[in-house]
Amino acid sequence: MRNVPVRGGHVVVDERSPAAPGPAVLLVAGTGCSLDFWRTDLCDALVAAGLRVIRFDQRDTGAASADPAGAPSYGLPDLVEDAVAVLDALGVRQAHWVGFSQGGWVAQLAALEHPRRVASLTLIASRPVAHGPNDADLPELSDALLASFTATAPMPDATDREGWIQFLVDGERPFASTTAPFDVPDARALATVVVERTRDLGAMLANHPVAPQGDRWRERLGEIEVPAAVIHGEDDPLFPLGNGEALARELPAATLHVVPGLGHELPRRVRPSIAAVIIDTVGRGETRRDPAPIDAVADHHLGGRHLDTMPGTAVRPSTIHGRGLFATDTFPAGALLGVLDGQLVDADAHPDVVDALEWNALNPTTLLVRPIRTSYGFMNHSDHPNVIIDPDARQVRAGAPIAPGDELTIDYLAQPVPESYRRSSDARRLRAAEKVAPPAGFEPAHKV
Repeated sequence: MRNVPVRGGHVVVDERSPAAPGPAVLLVAGTGCSLDFWRTDLCDALVAAGLRVIRFDQRDTGAASADPAGAPSYGLPDLVEDAVAVLDALGVRQAHWVGFSQGGWVAQLAALEHPRRVASLTLIASRPVAHGPNDADLPELSDALLASFTATAPMPDATDREGWIQFLVDGERPFASTTAPFDVPDARALATVVVERTRDLGAMLANHPVAPQGDRWRERLGEIEVPAAVIHGEDDPLFPLGNGEALARELPAATLHVVPGLGHELPRRVRPSIAAVIIDTVGRGETRRDPAPIDAVADHHLGGRHLDTMPGTAVRPSTIHGRGLFATDTFPAGALLGVLDGQLVDADAHPDVVDALEWNALNPTTLLVRPIRTSYGFMNHSDHPNVIIDPDARQVRAGAPIAPGDELTIDYLAQPVPESYRRSSDARRLRAAEKVAPPAGFEPAHKV
């Protein structure tokens, strides 16, 4: 785990990855929930599917910084910026966001305020408005849950470990389904870890609900174009099902997954199916992944076209990733395919160009940067490339015979790239499977 500084405090990040990390998944827990809410079995299922899993202690939870109980120095918009800061600290340009309850609000706001950082959304037990009275067309919390709030026992003494564990277990019970058994061992295991890790249990319970919520965003949900999945329990007493149904209707690319026998909770009996939906949504997001900043520049200046810098080639859809460069002529081994051009830029002095522009590395600190997309910029990565680049002469040559229809590929990690790029999510993706398949037998839910 590592600390990540945020305005006025810090959050604590835990990362789990397979040997060849694939797309990054950012897990954002709900109100007053630490990273421990995302149990290891769920994380392990995502890692087994090739995903890079990132979870973190939000402010006032776990080992993150804590404000005095009842006096948070931050609001919901700050929690959004904290989550983006986590991605920045890990070198992740774009992630698939998974949010539970309030974490779903953080994910929705990230998709609106930082659209380039969000590849897909999985929203669990959430709604399209923040803490406070619900919109008139959305169902409010159940009477039984409201009554339980007034009957809550007082908080235990700070030194009463067992008392706190039982207090947290009892506090979760009213949020659970009334048509399925409450999994006490699972709830107790989570409560035990939370009590052991949390800096200030009083602040954990008090601060998120009273933090300023910022501006409404429901009316802007139509701006979110990334693939989304809305998962909602049929028995949710805090945000009854109509909340999830509305959220799915108002997101342009959302599917709704209604889970029978599920309340406002994430018990182990549903975690395998939740993981399956996340994996499926990541696959949808990877297929649609937003264009890189350099593509946005090409969209603006060239109408989406690119500069043809490689005679005898064409840009076409690729089974490796997105679009690729394909031969339209025959090239013998050693044939000159093109010559790189651009402006020399010091990578250490201008690290932003690594993510924002198209470049080739002449050495680990000198980049040959181009301000717009070129055809040789579409070459995909392969461990068995048929194209080689001589960095000194800047010549792009066929490393093996290339026939019409062959995709031109290169081993980017064999190039003298900057160390910052080697740590980035793009570089980690190079040697990973490009598509994540859902488990056998999984059927995606209907579109709303």
